[in-house]
Amino acid sequence: MSKRIFFLSALALIVSCTSTKQTPVKVENLPEVKIEASANTFKSYRASNTMSSDLVHTKLVVYFDWGRQQLNGQATITLKPHFNPVMDVTLNARGMDILSVKLLDKNNEFKNVFHSYKNDSLYVFFGGPARPYTRDETYTLWIEYNAKPEELEEGGSVAISSDKGLYFINADGAEPDKPKQIWTQGETQSNSVWFPTIDSPNQRMTQEIYITVDTIYKTLSNGLLMYSTDNHDGTRTDYWKQSLPAAPYLTMMAIGKYSIVKDR
Repeated sequence: MSKRIFFLSALALIVSCTSTKQTPVKVENLPEVKIEASANTFKSYRASNTMSSDLVHTKLVVYFDWGRQQLNGQATITLKPHFNPVMDVTLNARGMDILSVKLLDKNNEFKNVFHSYKNDSLYVFFGGPARPYTRDETYTLWIEYNAKPEELEEGGSVAISSDKGLYFINADGAEPDKPKQIWTQGETQSNSVWFPTIDSPNQRMTQEIYITVDTIYKTLSNGLLMYSTDNHDGTRTDYWKQSLPAAPYLTMMAIGKYSIVKDR
């Protein structure tokens, strides 16, 4: 009896499988699919910027000349070769006065190094008798500079209408109902207006910023406000630290008479 039941169950399974079997469609009977390029298709290949050296860390010390609408700064920039050994580096530095460029030597001292500044680019050569830096090493530059955004010819795009990078708002206080402010907008390659860097979205760096302002102003920047120091001359220095690597265009500052609201 059990054998009969098994035979009937197997037969039912075979019938159910064969009843759902479909006749295959011949390839020549398939409809033709036409693929046409849309109007938004890129007509040219857009390569990433060449990476000779990589940013590792940037430390900035900045204060402001409201009257001239300028930033006075010192940048300590740590880099490393991306792959091949290097004996020089080119930094973006738009519309600046470059006052001094030094390289950290083996004795942990900053020494003057050959550099030239042309067409908004700072070229630093640290070759000569010294061997090149390899990708297993870092090197550190110290640069003193003045940033002059108001003297730049302004450009931009449809999405971002201005590329000055650093903006002084009502700097002379002539408009009584308008607050005095300083703020930055670095996207996508405009932060090189106010600090020397490799101003490329495919770079990543950690950062520190020491911002000196009159005590009536508050500051904002990336990361955490580590501490504030009263300089006892009517100014205060805020120290901001960002420990996670980010693209240079994301570095920001904002200075104004802000209210601080704390919550938890």
